[in-house]
This record gives sequence, structure tokens and C-alpha cells, in this order.
Amino acid sequence: MAHAELDAVRAIKRSGEVEDTVEPSVAGAGDAQPIREVGVEPFLIARHPLTVAQVRYWLPEHEDPYAQADTCTARLEDDLLKLLPFRLPSEAQWDTRLGPVPPR
Repeated sequence: MAHAELDAVRAIKRSGEVEDTVEPSVAGAGDAQPIREVGVEPFLIARHPLTVAQVRYWLPEHEDPYAQADTCTARLEDDLLKLLPFRLPSEAQWDTRLGPVPPR
């Protein structure tokens, strides 16, 4: 995380708006079921996150104020994503890539 991101996380923690447990977040997660089955066509997915240097290949003027080096993972807003010759995976593609979730 960049220093600004760490500062933001620390500020939230100091404000007391942080829960010390994950139970509220996962309560009832075992009851969750897919709404419908979705077919996914074969697709390609990158093995590693996109770096600032890679984004500059397509968008030479790109500046990432949080990146400390060109080898850092790029942070892209929606408007910049639309300018790239590829897209992020859909939720169904991510789920397929991750594989089946084992029962608890």
C-alpha cells in the first residue's frame, strides 16, 4: 500500500469505525447460493497485475500518483480502463478462474 492509503486505513482505525472481528461480514455466507448458472466462454487472463509501465505502453501520458515506481501495480479509474485495448474479467470469469469454492 502507498503511504496515503496506509494513512487512510490508520485514520479509520483511530475513529473507532473498525470492527475487530469478521463474523458480521461472513454471517450467513454458508447460506449463499448462486442465483443462476452462467456459462463462460474460454478467455485469457493475465497472470500478474498490470504495472504502471505496461499502462504507459498504451497511454504514454499516464501518471499514477500512488505508484512509487513504474514496476508498481497500476491504479486505473473507469475512464482510463475504457481507453485500453482489453477489459477486466467479468464476475463469472473471475469465479471460473478461481475454481469451485469448497464446502465448509
